[in-house]
Formats: sequence, C-alpha cells, structure tokens
Amino acid sequence: MIGDMFYVNPENSLKFGDRWGELSVLKSDSLLPYGLRFEGDSIPYYFSRDEILSEDEFEAVYEVVACPFK
Repeated sequence: MIGDMFYVNPENSLKFGDRWGELSVLKSDSLLPYGLRFEGDSIPYYFSRDEILSEDEFEAVYEVVACPFK
C-alpha cells in the first residue's frame, strides 16, 4: 500500500482537492492515518480514508460511460 497513488476528493480539501498523491506514511492510531506526498513536496499531508480514493476506486467512481443516445 505504501507507494500507491491516491486521489484527493475536491469536496474534502480546498488545497489538495483534485490532486494525486503518493502514500508515504500510514498511521493506524491516528484520525488522519493516510500521509500523502504530492509532486514537488517532501512533506506528507494527512487525510482520512473518506477523503481519498485509490486508483481503482477513482476509475469506478469517475467511469466514463458512452452516451446511449448517439
């Protein structure tokens, strides 16, 4: 899981919403256990599981569906 990419839901974060970050820290005893590092930044920023989506979850949620009327 460390090293996986996660998408930050724009509804949950003004600063990091709609960005992808690499999971660098996982703290099981914290309210914000997922530490993501973003491109060009060495500091991990912490999120709850509800605020982020894995790559598979992102593809399932934002799946592009062909228009049935064409």
